[in-house]
Amino acid sequence: MLYREAIHKSIKGRSIEAITSAIIYIVCRQYGVPRTLEEIKQVSWENKERKIYKAVNYLTQKLELKIPPASPRDFVFRFCSWLDLSIKTRAEVWEMANRDFNGRTPTGIAAAAIYIITESAESNNEHRTKKKIAEITGVSIPTILKGTKEVSKQLENIPN
Repeated sequence: MLYREAIHKSIKGRSIEAITSAIIYIVCRQYGVPRTLEEIKQVSWENKERKIYKAVNYLTQKLELKIPPASPRDFVFRFCSWLDLSIKTRAEVWEMANRDFNGRTPTGIAAAAIYIITESAESNNEHRTKKKIAEITGVSIPTILKGTKEVSKQLENIPN
């Protein structure tokens, strides 16, 4: 339905691949199963994230769409599953990511929360390195480190 609506709103000059990829991205976000642009790019014929990003912005403006922001919690269980972490660890990461991290990428915060929890003494049998987490989640090591600082700062502000 979004594609039909997009056709009527004039998508001249835009590639069909970028528009359909953007629609997939938008629908995933609207239904609470957000995917990264990298993930969309991997299954799309459009091989440039920038074109998909521009198409998302174009469609949201032209079609006046409201896309809910992604949350770190949206990525926690998928990332933990990819890293083969236990249910207990997933729950701990979920709790840690269940805060307001405005201005930070949700994937970076999710990866940082995973790193912090797997580094803790209670999770020694599930230790994951920054490098491993970065490879699996698609988040860079510097982003994980910045996210770790942000998550730690949030944890310090929690009243006992």
